[in-house]
Amino acid sequence: MVKEKFDILTDYEELCGRLKDILTVLGMTSVGENSEKTATINVVSQALESLIKEHTKNTNKYREDIA
Repeated sequence: MVKEKFDILTDYEELCGRLKDILTVLGMTSVGENSEKTATINVVSQALESLIKEHTKNTNKYREDIA
């Protein structure tokens, strides 16, 4: 059972890492774009940042619960 719990944590942490990579790419993409595309990229970036925070919070809480 503990192994399964750590597998879930690993999946969550991997998800957060991949989302951060996407944020980095979005940041690079917005350079030199028109204001409409930049605004869209900013909205998507904010949504991803929120999702990363939520998943990180869930991971930390879950880790505390199984410790």
